[in-house]
Amino acid sequence: MGAAGRPVEVVTEDQYKVVIPAGDQSRYQPILALRINGRPLEEMGFSQWMMYPLNDFRELQTADIDAKLAWRVKALVVR
Repeated sequence: MGAAGRPVEVVTEDQYKVVIPAGDQSRYQPILALRINGRPLEEMGFSQWMMYPLNDFRELQTADIDAKLAWRVKALVVR
């Protein structure tokens, strides 16, 4: 994201906002997904999606992480 050490606010098309803490960036390396299995998400009826590596970190397998898995992302704001 080019925001090393700084939190990033994710803003969606419906104005939902969530902050990705700087610590999450270094530990989990969340991504803004544009494709799944090489296929553009738009072709499948989806749009950009902020995604964490849920299967790689057991501590992410909670309901709390759902708030950070934003879809229809329109902006990333470095704080």
